Amino acid sequence: RQRVAAAVDRALERFTARYRLLLSPRGRELEHRRTALVVERWLALEAEREDFAVLGHEHKIRMAFAGLSLEGKIDRIDRLPDGGSLLIDYKTGMARKGDWLPVQRIVDPQLPAYAVTVEPPADGIAFARIRPERLEFAG
Repeated sequence: RQRVAAAVDRALERFTARYRLLLSPRGRELEHRRTALVVERWLALEAEREDFAVLGHEHKIRMAFAGLSLEGKIDRIDRLPDGGSLLIDYKTGMARKGDWLPVQRIVDPQLPAYAVTVEPPADGIAFARIRPERLEFAG
């Protein structure tokens, strides 16, 4: 809890330094409590997973599709127990893995595009949904 509290303090310091008038002292206190609680709940969810290792975060990637050159940033890459890799995209808003379905047009092609481009190829993709009312991996 102390590490989470310290990390939330640092994040709020950076945020309030940039947006000084956005949070009152009381608002900052409430945001600290809310954020720390969500982070603690998320860490408890992560602790339920099989062993994994975080290989990287904010990994820059270059992609080429149909003559288009694109750049992206993979939020997180995990090494799974079997040696495979999992690409994770953090979402605080709505995100549905059904948006990856190859119907006439993929609604959210970000993670599938990363998965077919990254070397070695990813074994899985998932959204990490971090919403106060619902914390989950979907993928």
